[in-house]
Amino acid sequence: YDHSSITTEVKKIMNRIYHQNYKVHEKTVRTTAAAIIFNSNPSFMEVKNLLLSIGELPLEMNKYMLSLVQDVLRFEMPASKMIRKVLKDILIHNYDRFSKMGSSSAFSGYLTRGQVLSSTYSLDILYSGSGILRRSNMNIFLFNKFAQLHASQVVIEAQGLESIIA
Repeated sequence: YDHSSITTEVKKIMNRIYHQNYKVHEKTVRTTAAAIIFNSNPSFMEVKNLLLSIGELPLEMNKYMLSLVQDVLRFEMPASKMIRKVLKDILIHNYDRFSKMGSSSAFSGYLTRGQVLSSTYSLDILYSGSGILRRSNMNIFLFNKFAQLHASQVVIEAQGLESIIA
């Protein structure tokens, strides 16, 4: 998606979806809303509210959000400066909040990094509460000085397997 299309109104809606202000949403929808917020120049309060929610979420969603935040920090994405600023508050940056168990994860890195062209990947894996794969999402992007191309996306979504298996 084009980042310029994420207006203040869209960000408000993404925040409502993530925090479930008006209705309950599926974990996959909520984590996608959080990723959109992190990728759209989030404000101090948006980041603070997202980080404060960690610890109050279902177990696997907690672990996924922790991985997402760590990935944003490690990969020096635009939101990393704001996250570092928010993490200076010890109410937010404490062991209890950031020591949650789970198998879900999110990470990204460079496939190739050159003067003319760079290519990155991102892989998000979200498990259900019983440890069954809920969603896996892999994206490959190509960048140069003038453009960004979303080259490939592979998504595996499994809904309903939990009731059959567990």
